[in-house]
Amino acid sequence: GLDPTLVEAGEAPLIIVHGTADPVVPFAAAQALAAQATAVGLPFELWPIQGAGHAPWSAYFQGYHERFVAFCWRHLRLGERAGLAIRAGYASPGVVTVDLFGLPGDLGLVALADQVAPQPLPPLGTLHLAGTIVSLPFVVLAASPPLPVATLLAPVPPGLGGLTVHWQGLTTDGFAGVLTNPVTIVL
Repeated sequence: GLDPTLVEAGEAPLIIVHGTADPVVPFAAAQALAAQATAVGLPFELWPIQGAGHAPWSAYFQGYHERFVAFCWRHLRLGERAGLAIRAGYASPGVVTVDLFGLPGDLGLVALADQVAPQPLPPLGTLHLAGTIVSLPFVVLAASPPLPVATLLAPVPPGLGGLTVHWQGLTTDGFAGVLTNPVTIVL
C-alpha cells in the first residue's frame, strides 16, 4: 500500500477504492490514507467495496464510474474549464443554443452581459460578467452521457448584428457550486 505520510496538502484530489476483504493490502491502509488526506486538507473520497478482495475492478466498473465522473467534475472544477458552450449558427434575428454541463440534478443558471470585469468569488470561481446582465431561466441538469447537460435556447431579436455578448453559467447542488468558463460571441 501507499505510505500515507507521502500524501501532502496541495496534491490532486484523491479517490480511494478499496475492497474491505483485501488480503494483499489491508483495508486499514485505505483508512490510514483517508485519515492523512483529512489531516492535510486534501479533497478525497473513500469508496469501500464491501467483501471485495484485492483490485476489485469489475465491482468498480459496475457501480463507481458515475461517481468517478462526478468526483472529477466537482474537485477538478471542470465547470471552470468547459462548463458552458455556445453552438455555432447564431445570428440576429435568430436563436443562440447554449449547452450547460455539470452534475446530474444540479441547478443551472446561464447569464449574458455586455461587458466583462473578472471578479473572484471564492469558492465559486471568477465571475466575468459586468454591465447589464440578463439571465435565462433556471434549469435542472439531467443525466446525459458522458456528462449531464442542459440545453437552453435564447432568442436573438433583429438589429443586434455585430453586438458582442459575454456568457457565463453557474451550476450548484444547493450547497456548493461552480461558475463556468466565460464565452464571448459576436452576433
